Amino acid sequence: MPAFFSDNMVLQQGVPVPVRGWAAPDEKVAVEFAGQRKETAADGAGKWQVRLDPLTVTASPSEMQCRRTERSRDPERAGRRRLAGLGAVQHGDACAERGERRSRNGGSRPSRHPVLHVEHDLASSPKDDCAGKWVTCEPKSVGPFSAVAYFFARELHRKYKLPMGIINSSVGASSCQAWTPAEVLTADKTLPQLADVALENYTSWKTYLAYRNGVYDHSSYADTGISPECQVWAKPDFGDADWKDFKAPGNIEAQGMAIDGAVWFRKTVEVPAEWAGQALTLSLGPISDNDVTFMNGARVGATENNWREWVFRNYSVPGKLVKSGRNVIAVRIFNRIGNGGFYPVYPAPLRLAKDAEHAVILSGMWEMQGRTRRKAPRRCRGPLPSVYSVPAAFVQRDDRALCQVSAAGLHLVSGRGQRGCARNSTTRSFRP
Repeated sequence: MPAFFSDNMVLQQGVPVPVRGWAAPDEKVAVEFAGQRKETAADGAGKWQVRLDPLTVTASPSEMQCRRTERSRDPERAGRRRLAGLGAVQHGDACAERGERRSRNGGSRPSRHPVLHVEHDLASSPKDDCAGKWVTCEPKSVGPFSAVAYFFARELHRKYKLPMGIINSSVGASSCQAWTPAEVLTADKTLPQLADVALENYTSWKTYLAYRNGVYDHSSYADTGISPECQVWAKPDFGDADWKDFKAPGNIEAQGMAIDGAVWFRKTVEVPAEWAGQALTLSLGPISDNDVTFMNGARVGATENNWREWVFRNYSVPGKLVKSGRNVIAVRIFNRIGNGGFYPVYPAPLRLAKDAEHAVILSGMWEMQGRTRRKAPRRCRGPLPSVYSVPAAFVQRDDRALCQVSAAGLHLVSGRGQRGCARNSTTRSFRP
């Protein structure tokens, strides 16, 4: 049976409830729940479905059993702690996925609303199932729960006194086109169109990442490390007066350097006297692609993206490197292909911080010097969408697997990945 039918699930009350699964072709199946017994036979492809009569509200857990009547006397337990109440499906980006522990007014005693956390995946064609499991909302487990789903469920529970279940299939940083059906995109040429990628190359999250990474590895520069003559660029006494100005955060290409390869950035900051000798945290936001970061000539961190996106840099600066007054931060960024720099742009400022309340803001003008690469090893045929933005890939994952579920509630797509394209963003609710 699909992952949806498992322990702690909440079924929608007051409407017929579809229950489905797989068996051998033509095999007979019986489903027993809440005093009902429904029988059917699998079709030639091994798929079967029954519909339970509308359920009445109950807060008492029950067990559903599915029996393959001709092959086994032992029932397949489809899940314990099944309640009849209100179910809701939630899709969306980081606004929907953001954890309850990062929100305000969550309260110390959360209601025990089960949530089905759908694992991140995508699909080039509709799927019959999606990986995930139901988790009961308790103080020890509430932290990673979607705050939107949590407060939505809590409010309805307080108002209607019904058990609540949430299906959360949101994906942080996803774009609206990934949640939009293919036929809607192709019907409006002003919207992002389907990716020029063979279907077999994005049958899953893992498959697409492997394909995309392979294409870019073949078409990009390899980072061979810091050239000996550039080592001095990290030193605090190096003269950078002839370097170009660069506004961070931002990408190199948008500021006049359409290159691939190594680019150095330097920032001189004034550190309060009372911070001298104290450990600090250097937060540079997301960077594309690889970086090596220095404080007063000493290396404090390095990260390789390996074609990941939104990889944030947060480095610890030892107290022995922190001086009163003038300090110099140097960052070597290696842009393998496409847009590079302090990119993608994130709204939180770059900062050198003593704690949450005391920080020197680093956003603004830096000095920049590039080591130009004029030609990539092999021209890439065009930028490939990120794993979060493959058109129609998330809706194809969910539509067949989740939209057959009887639910009443929230369907949210906020589209923060659509900055500058407000018409592509949407927030909508539904109630069948």
